[in-house]
Parts: sequence; structure tokens; C-alpha cells
Amino acid sequence: MIASTATLPHARSLWRLPPLAKIGWFLYVVSLLCPASAHANFIGAFMLVVAPMMGFKLLFSGAVRGALLGISLLAGFAANGSLFMRTPVWLRVGASIAPWLTYAASLFAFGTPDAQRMFANAFFFPWALGIGLVNLVYIRRRIAI
Repeated sequence: MIASTATLPHARSLWRLPPLAKIGWFLYVVSLLCPASAHANFIGAFMLVVAPMMGFKLLFSGAVRGALLGISLLAGFAANGSLFMRTPVWLRVGASIAPWLTYAASLFAFGTPDAQRMFANAFFFPWALGIGLVNLVYIRRRIAI
């Protein structure tokens, strides 16, 4: 049996995403495919797999700075789930903020941030913006702005 919009009634609704959601999904996919940094030989999707392991390792490292960075990594990783699950508005707002907290924590965990470190992780910006845009569309739908 061939899948079509006649056999899959919800397939049509996927193409009716608002433009902001389409841009958000595009940015999210780009973040998974782009190089993780200028000096790394892996892509952003690798960080998606490694982030929870690093987060738990840092959380139980015994250092306060490591624990805060671990919590922020886990929160940033959890933000990915908001794209694939139905979540309440307050959780989507938190999921939109979490990537930026992860970014801030990673910048300040190793001393004063400089311009090179601020832009070293190429995958971060499309990832955070993609999550934010997709969640913004769902938040606007839920509260009917």
C-alpha cells in the first residue's frame, strides 16, 4: 500500500506548518548537520548524543561549576524533546530558554568569554533559534495571540 494524503489523513497537516515553524525546523536540521566547531571533525548531531552523557558526568563531578554546567547541558538536551512531544506552554517557554542558558553556562564555565569562544560552536545558533521558533509557533497557537 502506498502512503498518500488519502491513506494518511494527518500527512496534509505537516505541509500546513506556519512559515516560522518551517524555518525553525530547517534551522534545527541544519544544526544537526553542520560542523560542531571550526576545529572539530564531527557534526552537531554528535553533540546531541554526547550532551546527556557529558551532563551527567559533570553533574556528579563534585565541583559546583561542573554541576551547574551539567544541569545546563541536561536542560539543553531536554529542550529537544519539546519539538517531538506535546508539552504545556510553560514547558515550551522553558525549552526555548534552556539552550541559551546552556550556552551562557558553557561560556562562563571556563573563565571570561572572548569572541573566539562565543562563536566557536557553529551548530549552537541554528539549534537554539530552531527550537525557539518551533516552540514560539506552538505557544502562539495555544494562547491564541
